[in-house]
Amino acid sequence: MRKLNLKKGVAAALLGITLIQTGCGTRTVYAIENDKVKVAEYKGIEVKKEDPITVDEAYLQGKFQNVVDFYNTYTGSEYEGTDDETVAAVTGGTYSTYEEWADSVRDGYTEGEAEDAVTNMAQAVFSEVFSKSELLGYTQEEYDEEKAAVEEGFLSYSGAGSIEDYQEMEELTAEEYAEVLDTTVLYFLKYRYVLDAIGAAEGIAPTEEEILDEYVYDHLENDLLEEGSEEWNEEYELLMESYDDYYYSELFSRVLDFLYENADIQE
Repeated sequence: MRKLNLKKGVAAALLGITLIQTGCGTRTVYAIENDKVKVAEYKGIEVKKEDPITVDEAYLQGKFQNVVDFYNTYTGSEYEGTDDETVAAVTGGTYSTYEEWADSVRDGYTEGEAEDAVTNMAQAVFSEVFSKSELLGYTQEEYDEEKAAVEEGFLSYSGAGSIEDYQEMEELTAEEYAEVLDTTVLYFLKYRYVLDAIGAAEGIAPTEEEILDEYVYDHLENDLLEEGSEEWNEEYELLMESYDDYYYSELFSRVLDFLYENADIQE
């Protein structure tokens, strides 16, 4: 329940979201309204219960095959099956039999599938709230900052060296690119404003201290750098450049948790 990626095709999907929003003729009840956004009612939203995927033998066999395939790809090996030799090789000797491996990972996969089911329901609620909410306003500075971030994301995820290269890769005319860019920028402005509004209204927005402790200082501690050293200061500055990303990642997670806890789960 973390970040949105600006990958190929996402911008087109965002355009579809916008069209769905403008085409909705039902009356929307707004729970929050400020100068930037009107947030649709977000408590008591009905969502169909999603049962987690069952972690059975077939499931575990599939997961183990993924481990084998990964190992073979990166080592040039040709292991197959679940025999002891294969298990020992692909797990680096951590496990000697398939049964040991399965017993070790079963609970983790079970918990993960349960979490995924909850996440899917929470995201369904957020999607409904977001689609019914309305972007009201923003400053030119906010738009320009988001535009720069979006274009940086386009280049980063596509590997293009320039916006012109990106347009060519995506087979977009200048006019089409401008439309995609504007749609994407407005999407993320609305995304941030909706999160900000719910976070403030429900008192669940993370504090600066929480972001620094969880994302910045924790990372620096893991790097085993000496505080105050040149390397520490350089790494700190790099991490702080992504402060907003950390902040909205954490806020999004908290908002999803809140929406799920206050949803009307339908059996």
